[in-house]
Amino acid sequence: MLELSVVVVVYNIPRAVPRTLFALSADYQRQIDPDDYEVIVVDNGSSPALDWGVIKDLRGHFRMIRIDDAPRSPAHAVNRGIAAARGDIIGVVIDGARIVTPGLLHFSLLGTRSHAKAVVASMGWYLGGDYQCAAAEAGYDETREDALLASIDWPADGYRLFEIGTMDESSVDGWLTPIAETNTLFLRHELWEALGGMDERFDVPGGGLVNLDTYRRAMLLDGAEPVVLLGEGSFHQLHGGISTNAAVAQQPDNWNRWHGQYRSLRGQDFAHPPWRNPPTLIGTLPPAALSRFVRSALDPAKPNLRPLGPRFDRGIWSADPQRPPEDPTTRALVDLVHREFRAGRAGSAGAVARVARQHAPEDRELQRLLSLAAHAINAEPVDAHRCVAMGQAHLLLGDNDAAVADYRAALACDPNFVEAHVGLSQLRMPGDNYLVWLQWLYDVLDPVTAIEIAAPADWPAHSRIDYVTGSSTDDAIVRRVRDQVGGRRAMVVLDSDHTADHVHAELVAYSPLVQRGDYLIVEDTNVNGHPAYPSFGPGPMEAVNRFLAYHDDFCIDERCERFLMTLCPRGYLRRRTA
Repeated sequence: MLELSVVVVVYNIPRAVPRTLFALSADYQRQIDPDDYEVIVVDNGSSPALDWGVIKDLRGHFRMIRIDDAPRSPAHAVNRGIAAARGDIIGVVIDGARIVTPGLLHFSLLGTRSHAKAVVASMGWYLGGDYQCAAAEAGYDETREDALLASIDWPADGYRLFEIGTMDESSVDGWLTPIAETNTLFLRHELWEALGGMDERFDVPGGGLVNLDTYRRAMLLDGAEPVVLLGEGSFHQLHGGISTNAAVAQQPDNWNRWHGQYRSLRGQDFAHPPWRNPPTLIGTLPPAALSRFVRSALDPAKPNLRPLGPRFDRGIWSADPQRPPEDPTTRALVDLVHREFRAGRAGSAGAVARVARQHAPEDRELQRLLSLAAHAINAEPVDAHRCVAMGQAHLLLGDNDAAVADYRAALACDPNFVEAHVGLSQLRMPGDNYLVWLQWLYDVLDPVTAIEIAAPADWPAHSRIDYVTGSSTDDAIVRRVRDQVGGRRAMVVLDSDHTADHVHAELVAYSPLVQRGDYLIVEDTNVNGHPAYPSFGPGPMEAVNRFLAYHDDFCIDERCERFLMTLCPRGYLRRRTA
């Protein structure tokens, strides 16, 4: 049963009309029966007259009305089409140079049925990568437009129009903020009657602001409900139109003239019609349209109309940032989760939030962040970044053993991961006491320069200490240290990552710096059962044994182990003098 009538107004656009009408045919439109709708083509005095053959082979119910002595405005033509419509729902396409998407009629019907006084609109687009008035001045023409349509194989998939389109001035961000007009306005027949159709007093060529006025009046009807089609639209073809394709320099004069007429008829300046209720969004979003939708939400063109709220923080996906927790540990944990979230590491943020929740189970910000990131904890691979973040969380919670395990896991992922080396150094050398001892040591030894590798960034400056941030086995760090030492005497102390492979790599890298009779000291060779921490795994002792197996120019100086116990058994290596 015929339910929908679509009125299309055309005027002197013979190149554009075939595409416009084919896009409304049953061979192109999806999910709608050809017997459910009709298309009324109103030729508004074209010269020469539109060829009736343009509708002859189109599948569906097409008919044509010719107005010979047509007014300069399309308003009368629209009203003639509405008067001839047989459907209970009437859609108006005031500009017959527009190609619509394949679901426009189906979703417009759904939208109109959704409310008794639904005002259904889709966004308007230009074909091409710019507003057409500017594009034309840069060489965009009908030949290039034809090539553009061919590049997406139109009409095989009409939704690919979004790939080659630019949202027009009236529709920017129109999914989420009010628009000025629509070129596909669908209303029930009784609403068109309530409006009295289009106001034919808008009589300037092209109609001036008649289309904007019609949409605004429809939105201001008592009980009107805005309905916005998500993934449908109309795409304007180049044709030299009075409004859309006027020269850039002519646009301000056009607007002033049309707006002057609007003001004289309505007694006020034109303004976008407000949404008295949030719009009903209907349809699907093909990928090319989805990307524009997301941009409209996150980075709207109208900064005063922010759909996600004026304080939305896209870094942590928060519309209303919470006050920092009063507890300093919880606050530091929340900051850590924020850091990982802002860095795009949702899995890491979620993992840290779960650990933090054990300390602050009622903290709302941790709960909110976890709700956003929980899915990524298992979906994203565990990498060095996550391990370091977990180490920092465990450190904040006072679980140093877990932090050490996390930092070592990070180095298993990336042996040169700087933050993991720094984290381990902080755990082995906490507080000011170590810094006091270090300064005393340097005062006794009186070195020209002391080089501290992977030192924490917050250590205080010292006139004779050069801090180097990085992995001690990184080639660039090794070269830097070697260049800085030059041919001078050097004592080397190895006390970073205690895994055997890492310590061995350090021995190989830095042993050439030690001159005859000088020392290379390997710290904490007592771990892995020598005699401490038997479950540690291969560590510094194993690295020393491996190194000495093929470096006979070094020997163990047992004189340095003359006290009852030491943390560095077999760790004092002296370069032989002969």
